[in-house]
Amino acid sequence: MNIGDISVVVCTRDRPEALRTCLESISRSLLLPREVVVIDQSSNDGAKLVAAECISNSDLHIRYYQHNGIGHTTARNIGIRMSLGYIIAFTDDDCVVDKSWLQAICTAFEKSCANCICGQTIAASHHERPKSARLSTFRPLRPRTVRGLCNPLMVGRGNNMAFRRSDLLKIGGFNEKIGVGTSVYAGDDTDIFYRLILAKGTIAVTPEVIIHHAQPDNWQMVIRKKRGYAISFSAIFAGKAMHGDIYAGMLLLGKFMYEAVFLLLGGVLSMRRHVAEIGWHSLMGSLSGLKFAFNRDFTSEIGRLAITARKANLEMPATSGMPNLTSRPSEIQDRP
Repeated sequence: MNIGDISVVVCTRDRPEALRTCLESISRSLLLPREVVVIDQSSNDGAKLVAAECISNSDLHIRYYQHNGIGHTTARNIGIRMSLGYIIAFTDDDCVVDKSWLQAICTAFEKSCANCICGQTIAASHHERPKSARLSTFRPLRPRTVRGLCNPLMVGRGNNMAFRRSDLLKIGGFNEKIGVGTSVYAGDDTDIFYRLILAKGTIAVTPEVIIHHAQPDNWQMVIRKKRGYAISFSAIFAGKAMHGDIYAGMLLLGKFMYEAVFLLLGGVLSMRRHVAEIGWHSLMGSLSGLKFAFNRDFTSEIGRLAITARKANLEMPATSGMPNLTSRPSEIQDRP
């Protein structure tokens, strides 16, 4: 197998067996990555042992780092700083990547002028659940290019995204005030997509880039996560609106309408209890998230990163100047 100039960042916490499955799926890739950077925030040595085992038993070049803190976005920023690849791809420890995942990412970057590639996230279990009850899935029907203001929820998911490393650094990396491990449960993906767009970047939605994401067995966990997602979206976009971003305020209003009318009212009228339940808890989460708009530290960071993104003003890179991502050319030097 060839090795692509791409780093894969996987952040993990207390899910060693899920991590093992994830790393094994990457090791079966048609195109191996330059490296897999594992950032471990676990409370025990389970993930460390799994990483050591995979280093011994697979062809993957794994770089393991144990971080004694909590926070998914903090871990991702550590992964960015540690990574050596021209491209950084992110997936989560509860995901299984398709064998052509990395090859499809590299092909998409080589053929397009995109700053970011997003793909399909398919439910690995509980396929019978309605779309509104699945967690962190995304099924684009066709390839498309996203430029200009849009709803970042319609772009992709954080468990299946890849960026040029330099672009991530230019827009300030991930917001460490949000994401799993903070009081704003999630939303690091929607925030980074939105800031990339503010920086005049381009996102290529590519259905051939496929991963499979585990779904919780417990329905109450589904409800809790849906509420958490709603809190995060409301907090982030209310914070942006507080800094004068009118479009962010419009997206927030649209989210309220979707939860109240389509999910809650629609579920009641159609007598679909699960839809109404999701709508109710999502709506309550969105209302709860509004309080973060009055948190000075939170909104200050939202505003700072928005300014950083606008100043970055990403220009569409020329494909002719790109390295061959499916090889290790000598002119690509490892960063210190």
